[in-house]
Amino acid sequence: MIGFRTGGRGRPDARGVTELPLRLLMTLIILGLSLPAVLGLLAAHSNSEVHRSVVSGIDRIFAAARQAFQGSNGTGSSVDVTFSSGFLKGIERIQIGDRLGGDSGFVARYTVSGEPERTIAIGELGVPMTSFANRALVLSDGRFRLVVQHWVVGSDDFVVVDHEEGQMNYGCFGPNQPPC
Repeated sequence: MIGFRTGGRGRPDARGVTELPLRLLMTLIILGLSLPAVLGLLAAHSNSEVHRSVVSGIDRIFAAARQAFQGSNGTGSSVDVTFSSGFLKGIERIQIGDRLGGDSGFVARYTVSGEPERTIAIGELGVPMTSFANRALVLSDGRFRLVVQHWVVGSDDFVVVDHEEGQMNYGCFGPNQPPC
């Protein structure tokens, strides 16, 4: 039998039987002491993967926005991005751009569960971004196909970042227009 000491005739002896509870107790103590460390490593890995997923997706959107902005009116492309929640951490919200003239048109903001909001600026080339409805595009975890296009409406020069099936509503853009 596994785990038991046997006497000369294959029967468990008393010492082998009494050592089994002690071995189980020691195994449980070792597991109990190492489990928090293992869970801590899993949580840290999950957290870094969530942030990496969000930052990577936002960087792809920013790169497409910079490229579209350098082109002429209507220039753009589709961008496929995937934002993945982790094992222990989830993406609560990703916000890209703002309404025209808003304070957050040049940034993306995101929130991971249990953490404060983080902001990423588009970089040295200021590219104002908005959605088809002239407000921030709000996403969460999942896979998205986004259209990124350069638009000039009146004196406003900006990039639209929105879901591919969205439609441009020109009534949303104009002098002192509120978001639609």
